[in-house]
Amino acid sequence: MTPYQYQDKYGSYELYFRDRIMFATVSGAVGEKMATTFVNHVKALVDAAQPDKMWGYLGDLRQCDGYTPEAEKQLLKGHQYAMLHGCVVDSYCSDSPLALGQLKRIRQQADITSDLSTHIFQDKNAAILFIHQTITRYEKEINKG
Repeated sequence: MTPYQYQDKYGSYELYFRDRIMFATVSGAVGEKMATTFVNHVKALVDAAQPDKMWGYLGDLRQCDGYTPEAEKQLLKGHQYAMLHGCVVDSYCSDSPLALGQLKRIRQQADITSDLSTHIFQDKNAAILFIHQTITRYEKEINKG
């Protein structure tokens, strides 16, 4: 699927969907305009992919400086939309205390109860494996019932 990209003088992102995972690579500082555009692109990707199965999200935030308060509000909408449309797991690559603290707050507001620290990876391949294992576990649980 064609990736979405955005760049302004403060930051940039690339967003695409492949193999049941929505990938986002975010760099710089995220303001309201960038976050609003990001959420619109998330919605467009989900709507175009029309995933009929569970899927996951991987955010590579290793180059992300953090979000403005207005951006956090927009990103919360993106989390909520994804969850309503089949996203069952998220994982992240980041070591920024600021970005992770903000992400933790967004996840709490979206009623995501899993411990964020168990979703953080230094290696993108480990994050992908975590997503696929989680989806497989959920599908097995559903098929049992």
